[in-house]
Amino acid sequence: VLLANCYPQNYDQSSLFNASDPSILVLSKDTIKQTLAQHESSFVVLFYLSWCGHCIRFAPVFKKFAEDVRSWNPVLRIGAINCAEVGIEDFCSREFNVLSFPKVKFFEPTKQRNGGIEFTLRSFESPDEIEEKTLKSLNDYLSRNRIPESWPNVNTIEAFSKSDLLSKLPVKKNLPVLLIIEKSDSLLGLKVILDMTAYGNRVTIFRVNGEAYDLRNTILPESDTLPVLIRVGKQGEIDLLERGISSLPENEIRRKLVATIDRDFLSSDFQRKQKEDIPQRAAQVKKVNKIEGIELNVTPVHYIDLYNAIRYSLYQEIGSHTKLNETQVDVVRRYFQALNDYFPFQNENARRFVKRMTEWFNHQTVVTKDQYFAIMKAGSEGYLPAMQLPWRSCEPSMPNLRGYPCSLWLLFHTLTVSEYTHQHMVKKVIKYHSVLRTMREYVKYFFTCTYCAEHFVNMAANLDQELQYPNSSVVWLWKAHNKVNKRLAGDRTEDPKHPKIQFPSQQQCPKCYTENNEWKESEVVNFLTKRYQKASIVKNGGQNIAFGLLSFMSLITYIL
Repeated sequence: VLLANCYPQNYDQSSLFNASDPSILVLSKDTIKQTLAQHESSFVVLFYLSWCGHCIRFAPVFKKFAEDVRSWNPVLRIGAINCAEVGIEDFCSREFNVLSFPKVKFFEPTKQRNGGIEFTLRSFESPDEIEEKTLKSLNDYLSRNRIPESWPNVNTIEAFSKSDLLSKLPVKKNLPVLLIIEKSDSLLGLKVILDMTAYGNRVTIFRVNGEAYDLRNTILPESDTLPVLIRVGKQGEIDLLERGISSLPENEIRRKLVATIDRDFLSSDFQRKQKEDIPQRAAQVKKVNKIEGIELNVTPVHYIDLYNAIRYSLYQEIGSHTKLNETQVDVVRRYFQALNDYFPFQNENARRFVKRMTEWFNHQTVVTKDQYFAIMKAGSEGYLPAMQLPWRSCEPSMPNLRGYPCSLWLLFHTLTVSEYTHQHMVKKVIKYHSVLRTMREYVKYFFTCTYCAEHFVNMAANLDQELQYPNSSVVWLWKAHNKVNKRLAGDRTEDPKHPKIQFPSQQQCPKCYTENNEWKESEVVNFLTKRYQKASIVKNGGQNIAFGLLSFMSLITYIL
């Protein structure tokens, strides 16, 4: 089910990549399948959400990878698709099984593209790791398939002797023939051939498995170790160009071989092209305007942002799953229960909708996507979330910052404060701290920014031991939020006009600090309770901004 018209029409959609950048194809729902099917190239595609902090941090790493392998075209092309664009997130999950972000996938050069091969990255900080995964995927493809016609010959030549090797070398008039003789498990030769793809009309390079004894014995001096670079003359004579380099790091060997080929056979054209690309690459970097005026005053909580958070979580995060298993169904039920019990609704129509959803999930074990949206329609009887409106409390000063993650924090704070004040008012314990435990499970199973979710779940691993007092959820979430702010202060995901400070500041809450600049937690709790109570939440000019008597079909279009 594709939810058209349900995606944010605001800053969250701005691409993290420049459409004019020659190293990365900016893909969309309408172009990705056609692009993958029409090219003989293999593809590495980044699936990302433009609001996701981890994606924002990873974008320059992926950009660097794309620049490093730009010369590999037509063997490899690089693409990126923003799954936060209007109508796309469901498409990303349905067509490519991408439920968390960022995600990097490799697509083999076939017209019948499957869902791609996911790269499991140890670190999202190294373009070299993405390149290594790409090379291994390419090598695996080559071991099973014929080389597309537009590619250079990147297969490894297997030969048992010099004469056997010479008989397997394709003949091209007037082109130098170079061999990179390497170990059987090496990808060095593949890297160099790909680096020099654009110069296939000036020099021919092959990779050769050099582990056959007779081959090494007839070509190389006894003391030589692999890899080596040799030139084969017209009469089969062997000229050693690079040798004795096995002790160097592989990337340095690669640069040395490329430099030798460039100097001896390309008149340094490769090096000149690399230098020419530097200003062009710099021009692709998006300029960031200086932001004047840091805002440190306390911005009130707006209903718009809270409802935007609920709406995005229901439609884009929970709704992106093809099927909810028993554990996920229980988490969604508890999420609706928390909203039903503690969200400060503006009218009873909205509460009734949430209550009906809670009751329905009480009787479910496994729920498909179609069932989920069908009951959302039936349970609402016309009362459904309105179109997502521009952010108020979480309005960014620059594209892709704040927005949904900010609003989810506001929602969590609002629910924990509401739970605390409600239980304090009735003067008895009722499921103490159920909200925070539910939020932890929601983030674990549905929050689509992988790195952020892992951090939050790790922080919340010991809630049973940490939630000892009636106000513990309020205090724990406040401390957790400040820990995140401290870790991300100065990060590229920080909005320069809304710096990640230790909240509240002395300016915002003087009573929250002792004379020694230590926290007074009792005053912090009072501050948070007042900030997130229903009476303090700003309405939209008295109008109901989140739920209204709307025709469901005017709000959501189902594409089956």
